[in-house]
Amino acid sequence: MTIADALGHAPEELSLPLREMVTGLWVGLEMYDPHRLPLRKIAVIAKTPGECFESLQAKGLDVSHFEVIQLAFSNPGMGLKVCGGAGTPF
Repeated sequence: MTIADALGHAPEELSLPLREMVTGLWVGLEMYDPHRLPLRKIAVIAKTPGECFESLQAKGLDVSHFEVIQLAFSNPGMGLKVCGGAGTPF
């Protein structure tokens, strides 16, 4: 199992061992929009918010449609910090 195995899954869907591997890392999730109905799947994983946004841009994704959260172990599915979003420059 590797950290890359978390890509394409919602944070709350991760197995306990995988969740432990990504705890403290930052992940990019598409923000909710009633016109697009994103699935809240992990698109990128990085050590910093900036690296997440760079990875999203490298994949050709619109960073204004994503939020970056730091995954916490103590409360699965919830982030410690949130950065970015529509209109937030990075």
